[in-house]
Amino acid sequence: MDLVSPEPAAVWRRFSQICAIPHPSGHEEKLARFLAAEAEDLGLAVRMDDAFNLRIDRKASPGREGAPRIIFQAHLDMVPQAAPGKVFDFSRDPVTPVVKDGFVRACGTTLGADDGIGVAMAMALLEEPELDGNFAALFTVSEETGLVGAAKLDPGFLDGDILINLDHSEENKICIGCAGGARVHLAFDTGSAPVPAGRAVRIVLAGLPGGHSGVCIHEKRGNALVMLARLLRAAPCAVASFDGGTVDNAIPARAEAVAVLADPGAAEQTLRAAADVCRRELDPRFSLELEICDHPVPERVWDGAFQERFLAALATAPDGVADFAPEYGVPRTSGNIASLRTEKDILKLVFSTRSLDDAERRKHTDRLIGWFSALAPRVAVTSEYPGWKPAGNARLPGMAARLRRELTGKETVIEVIHAGLEAGLFAGKNPRLEMMSCGPAAFDIHTPDERLSIASVQEFYPFIRTLALRLMSLK
Repeated sequence: MDLVSPEPAAVWRRFSQICAIPHPSGHEEKLARFLAAEAEDLGLAVRMDDAFNLRIDRKASPGREGAPRIIFQAHLDMVPQAAPGKVFDFSRDPVTPVVKDGFVRACGTTLGADDGIGVAMAMALLEEPELDGNFAALFTVSEETGLVGAAKLDPGFLDGDILINLDHSEENKICIGCAGGARVHLAFDTGSAPVPAGRAVRIVLAGLPGGHSGVCIHEKRGNALVMLARLLRAAPCAVASFDGGTVDNAIPARAEAVAVLADPGAAEQTLRAAADVCRRELDPRFSLELEICDHPVPERVWDGAFQERFLAALATAPDGVADFAPEYGVPRTSGNIASLRTEKDILKLVFSTRSLDDAERRKHTDRLIGWFSALAPRVAVTSEYPGWKPAGNARLPGMAARLRRELTGKETVIEVIHAGLEAGLFAGKNPRLEMMSCGPAAFDIHTPDERLSIASVQEFYPFIRTLALRLMSLK
């Protein structure tokens, strides 16, 4: 679908180019090199590091050299999520954007508006003839898997006075603070036992809405891994495998297990009764399917004692919001049981923790690790990043809110969010930076239902362009 026709044409043209180049986390090199080549063709200065973080600078016009140095920042990677049954290789296949009912969306996959639209806007701003001050675009990699690129960034890439992060996908909102986070990896030895008498059955729990594990964590959308553990505890069975979840920063929408049931009929009744309890207590929007596994039949099942302890731990783990921050109206601390993978006799569990307070996040990380400690897992904590604490007397968000009111008549909410942004790491590398985060409206990010509002882009881009013009006059 041609996305050049809607205004602003330059933004949609860039967004179409970005969608055409596969760029999930860890595969951003091709997109980074394309943008670098485009910038060089425009006569702009380009810097790229070994991680493929990219900075593009536009030199100030004569007489504008003393203007504040403004950085527009976005991340290159996207979350790779496909709808059930959709065959799609995010490392090779381009995303196909379509226009429907006032939105741009993809065909059964995440769109990548998070944060492709931010990248597209930054590139378009670099081409605006009126913006003749000190401007730069900064594009980081692997933001979605723990702010990896931002953590590796040389402080020289952050040389500037003002940084506007274009990664906040909520209309008429400006973010001035965010949660820090970490990824935790646990590896368990399941042990093994002979397959008992009975039938091997694949048990699939699917249809939950999933969603962003920070922004949506308080909405009680249900966690497929936790739910399926509850169901498996209810029915006598011998588990051979348990898998679910896809990426570290999404709430699992689907999980499946292969188990041997002595009496499949009776076990199915028990499982469905337990599922009804989950629907009443947690979320009604899931399906439960049982399929006889004639081929392949499992060769071994989990050790019985391990199965009992692991399912009990997973079913009762402190998943979700741990503490609320009433002063900001968002969760303060949370955890998300993100994914589970069976690899022969090894079970790999990944969860993430977030908090506005770094000390509280570390405490909650330790609490979740401790929850599984009786099973003696091998533990690795990765991708730790700090929160971004709101500045006391920040002038930038107030100036932006007044401009938004002037241009649109709309009021702007200035907020703190329970999601990770790179600004916390940037603040540590350049404490002088004035920062805020904003962007056009996108919905259901990190899911195949992700969609980007065309009207919101049409309203936001003139706002951010005008804001840049006004920032050039600041002293």
